[in-house]
Amino acid sequence: MESLNNVELWTEDTNEPRQVIVNTEWGAFGDNGVIDFLRTKWDKEIDSNSLNSGKQMYDLLHFFLISLNNLIFVLFLFAPLPN
Repeated sequence: MESLNNVELWTEDTNEPRQVIVNTEWGAFGDNGVIDFLRTKWDKEIDSNSLNSGKQMYDLLHFFLISLNNLIFVLFLFAPLPN
């Protein structure tokens, strides 16, 4: 919750209660490549197979984690057993 006194761009209703919930829209963070140096080959593989490749990178983090777990599971499932 944020007080309307601190929300400079608010142009709507200013009656009580003078508070709003601010959605910071972090979903598109990284779409401009600013976090590419953090992405692994698995992140890139999952992203390339997604419906919106290169979009909503931060928002898709939970999807990436689930897909990464699946990739690791398949990797170990078909990996040769040590002697």
